Amino acid sequence: MNILTQTLNTALEDIETNRWWGRVSAIEAGVIHIDGLSDIARIGDRIEIVGEGAGSGEVIAIKDDDVLAMPDGSLTGLAPGDRAYFVRDPHPRPSNAWIGEVLSSDGRLMDGRPAPAGDRPMPLDATAPVATERRGIGDRLNTGLAIMDTFLPLCRGQRIGLFAGSGVGKSMLLGELARGVEADIVIVA
Repeated sequence: MNILTQTLNTALEDIETNRWWGRVSAIEAGVIHIDGLSDIARIGDRIEIVGEGAGSGEVIAIKDDDVLAMPDGSLTGLAPGDRAYFVRDPHPRPSNAWIGEVLSSDGRLMDGRPAPAGDRPMPLDATAPVATERRGIGDRLNTGLAIMDTFLPLCRGQRIGLFAGSGVGKSMLLGELARGVEADIVIVA
């Protein structure tokens, strides 16, 4: 199967044959109330809003006939009565074409175009592999930062968390690590 056929098949799989609609009933304190989707929506599902204040959000609560969604962006222009629809199965399809690109949280390239789709969807909420079945940590990794290599040595395959207050240089440190580390691919999330 050639690349064009594969891309076409992926696009056809992503077409929604049914779309469930609701209406924005209220907006308060950064939360959007939507009527009409409570029978199908589940916590963590995605919604899209159509209208002057178009945008998207994530379902964070369901009460009786009311779905509460946290918006991904600004609420400017959003009004009660705007239409909202339920987005089925928003799993990303990672692709090697993503290497060297910066993606936004909604899976778009920084210039606004959708990111190229890979062969198969990957769930965002996948369970972690059982600890005894995970691959062991590899050789020591040269980070390009002598202070890290000395006081906080890292190994290939290791994951780390970086926690600190605002304005103390976390982003600068991540940038330095991404530029200097001995790796073929660096993923910063």
